Amino acid sequence: MGDGVLGFRKGCTWSFVMHLLDALLFVQMYKRDMCSSLA
Repeated sequence: MGDGVLGFRKGCTWSFVMHLLDALLFVQMYKRDMCSSLA
């Protein structure tokens, strides 16, 4: 029983981390686009 909860929590954390990385990557690309368009 506890194992299922632990696995579920781990899955949530993993998806949260993936979303965070996605957002960071998006921000980096956005910044690069802004800089190149300003240059």
